This record gives sequence, C-alpha cells and structure tokens, in this order.
Amino acid sequence: MSKKKIGLTGSTGFLGIASRIYFTNKGYNVIVISKDDICQGKVYDSLDVIIHLAWSGVRGSMKNSLVEQQENLMIAKYIAMLTKRNGAHLIAFGSQAEYALNARLIKENSLISPRTIYGKTKVDVHKYFVQELSRIDCVKLTWLRLFDPYGPGDKPYWLIPSVIDSIKQGKLVEVTYCEQVWDFIFVTDVCRAIEKIFLCNAEGVYNLCSGEHVSLKEVIKVISNIMLSKYGLKTNTLYGAKQYEDGGPMNLRGCSDKLSCTTGWSPMVSLRRGLELTVADRVS
Repeated sequence: MSKKKIGLTGSTGFLGIASRIYFTNKGYNVIVISKDDICQGKVYDSLDVIIHLAWSGVRGSMKNSLVEQQENLMIAKYIAMLTKRNGAHLIAFGSQAEYALNARLIKENSLISPRTIYGKTKVDVHKYFVQELSRIDCVKLTWLRLFDPYGPGDKPYWLIPSVIDSIKQGKLVEVTYCEQVWDFIFVTDVCRAIEKIFLCNAEGVYNLCSGEHVSLKEVIKVISNIMLSKYGLKTNTLYGAKQYEDGGPMNLRGCSDKLSCTTGWSPMVSLRRGLELTVADRVS
C-alpha cells in the first residue's frame, strides 16, 4: 500500500522540523507548505493529510498581540480551502491554553475559557474549521490540544532548554519558585500520535499530553542530576528570582485517555529518558 502524501505547515519550527524528519524517515511524501506559499495562496493537489502546525505569536507578550493572532485566522482560511480542495484529513494543533485555569485533571470536556488572545484565537480557529469542514463528507478534521512538548532541537527560550544551557555555561539558573505542575510530552511521541490519528482516521478533539504530571522544580532537579552524573556539571539554582507569569497556569494536568482509547496511542518516552536525550543534544 502506497504511503500517504502529507502537507506540512510550520516546518521550520520545533515540532515542524521533528515532524518533517519523522514522516520522511517513515517513507511518507512530505510536502512543505511555506509561509510564502500561504501568503500567495499556492495550490497543492493530491494531499491525503494536512498537518497544520504554523502559528504566530506563541510566547511572551505576543500571546496577547491582536496583530500576531489575527494572522493565524488568515492562515486558517487558506488551510480550510486546501483541505476542501484535496478532500484531505486536516490535523490541526490547538493548545492547553484553550482551557480555563483548573486545579483538576484536564479532559476534553473541561471548561473552555482561554486566558490569552492566543488561547482565544485557538478556540476561534477550531470553530472556523468545524464550520467550514464538518458538513463536507470527503474531509476529516482532528483538533489536538497540545500540552508542553520538549526534546532535542527545542527553542532556547523555553524552560527545559534554557535550564540546560545555563548549567552548561556555568551560569546561575534563575527561575520562579517552580511550584507549577505541568504535563510534558516528548517530541517523537507527538509525531507518533499524529501518525496514529491519520492511520486510524480518528476525528474530533483530543488532548495530546503524556499524562505524567510533575512540578517544574522536579524537572529542574532531574536535569541537574543528569548534568552532574553524566557530564560532571554542577547546578546553581536560585528559586524565586523571577516572578510568576501574570495569569499563568499553575496546574496543567492533562488526560489523554480519549486519544489512547480511540487510536491505541500511548507515550513511549518517560520524562527522565526524554530529558536525557534533550540534555545530550544540547551538551554535545
């Protein structure tokens, strides 16, 4: 049976690079859909799957920038057009930022009440895709609410790579009190989930997370242990050096049971193993 032809947006980002490598290595025909292609309205044919990862304004003040987020709505119109033209399976990425602040386990039916314009735009784009695609028999739509991906090749400004880089450079690791409990998922587990979804023709909304809930302080402790035991590098951490992000989530305990039950997917990389691989990539 011939491999599916995949259209991929966001191919220069962390998840995009990993997805392009993963699916190319598995023998799929990966067609990179660039930002220029989107701006020019370039047409592609014979796409079986469209993986929509491209998104502007994902960090800091950009999450509340109307200009940045409105660009994502314009991109969504192009993606919907391309999906309809090809009769494709659209797998688009939402975010845990769509959910309300929640001290409990976060499931797909948990309250939707985004805290940022970024989160609200994710909700709006999902609604737009449902409106445009749900009545068309030949297309499929899957919306993945992603929690916290990490792994080799991640951007240096996120927590895990920034801590590793500081230790490697002999710098003081300056962080908040790190009492937040989050859900980190290794990048190859994200790619495996995408593949499972289109092979199973799974549609609907799913959380994409590991289900392994850990405090940020524990994450730093594990990184410090790996850096010392494997590379002889000591960690000097100053907790409380930074303020918590205003309105930022203290709890991101994700539940991926729905995705597991539907597709048989489950994460294969434990947090410790994923951190070992990430450290090795950044230290080498």
